[in-house]
Amino acid sequence: MRAFAWLLLLAGAPAWGAPVALPRSVNVTLPDSSINLPDGPGRDVVLYNCLACHSADFIAQQPLQPASVWEAEVTKMRKIMKAPVSDADAKTIVAYLAAVKGAR
Repeated sequence: MRAFAWLLLLAGAPAWGAPVALPRSVNVTLPDSSINLPDGPGRDVVLYNCLACHSADFIAQQPLQPASVWEAEVTKMRKIMKAPVSDADAKTIVAYLAAVKGAR
């Protein structure tokens, strides 16, 4: 048994001297957004919370949806995607999206 343990240690010996891959910094240039979201109550909350992951272009390209769909989308972002959005901000975001991208 002792000989087997030594064989295992010796088999792994080449890996001990292998260089360790270290993280490195990279520069990322994101495209400029050509779209500004419409003014309205809650716009600043949307900019602060949603633009961390989505571009304004992405939001502007969404189809018109009833408030219930926007509420479901915001809930999905919080629960499934783990977006750190407070309850109060979530309500404000839904109200804003319903106002500017709501089904009429």
